[in-house]
Parts: sequence; C-alpha cells; structure tokens
Amino acid sequence: MGLTCDFIPLFALAERYHGRAVAWAERIQHPLAIGHAYLGMALHRHCLGDWSKAIELCRRASAAYQQAGDLRGLGAASAMASWALGNLGSFEASLDQSRQTIRQGEDGGDHQVWGWGLLGLAQALWRIGQLQDAVTHFEHAISRLRGVPDY
Repeated sequence: MGLTCDFIPLFALAERYHGRAVAWAERIQHPLAIGHAYLGMALHRHCLGDWSKAIELCRRASAAYQQAGDLRGLGAASAMASWALGNLGSFEASLDQSRQTIRQGEDGGDHQVWGWGLLGLAQALWRIGQLQDAVTHFEHAISRLRGVPDY
C-alpha cells in the first residue's frame, strides 16, 4: 500500500504504511521482511527527494537481503542506491555502486540484476557527459533485460 500511495501520490499516507512495515519487520526480525520494508521506505524517501536518507535505507535493505541470501533484493537495493547517489551529484559513487550491482548480477547469474547495474552505469555516464559509453551500456542493458521474464 505504501508504494501505491507513493505513486498516486499520497505521501503522508505512504509514510504511515512504510513506517508500519518497518516497525513490523523489525519486530519479527525476518531478514526478507526487513529488506522489503527498508527498500519500500527507501523508494518513498527517493520520491520525496530525500536521497541521502534513501541511500541509508538502501544500505539497511542490502544488509538484510545479504543476510537472507536474496540476490534480487540485494540488486534492487544496490540499483536504487546508485540512482539516489546520481541524484545527489555523487557521480563517481554512483558509478562504483553500479559496477557493484553489475558484479552481483554476473556472479549470481542473475540477468535482471546485471541489467539494472548496466542501466545505472549508463545513467551515471550520461550524467557526466560520456555519451557514447552511456549509449553502449544502455544498449547492453536492453539486450540483457530483454530476455528476463519479469514484466
């Protein structure tokens, strides 16, 4: 519900739902629940333009996903952190984070995570004016993600 409210947008209501999700996840101490709750709250903070807080929440989500062994969740949190770093103007950190996401996808054989990393890398390169390299990575991401059956 929090994510739905973020996209309507009904941010105050979204904040309540995300806050409740984090509280419940922390109460039950299940790594996947914690990862999902913090990733949802990170997206909420990103929607509000609070990118520093979004990055912090992505790191909490990443730690929980790592503990749970959930590569897809870890990749999602890593990709969102790269996006937020770019929004802050921390382009080198965004590039590093994207490269980490790419490695996670390659090492885990997960083409979706790998594609997300390539998209983040392309976006960061585009933002710093390396347009030809950005186009190459966008094209590589498209080809990588085209075969992923996740609509």
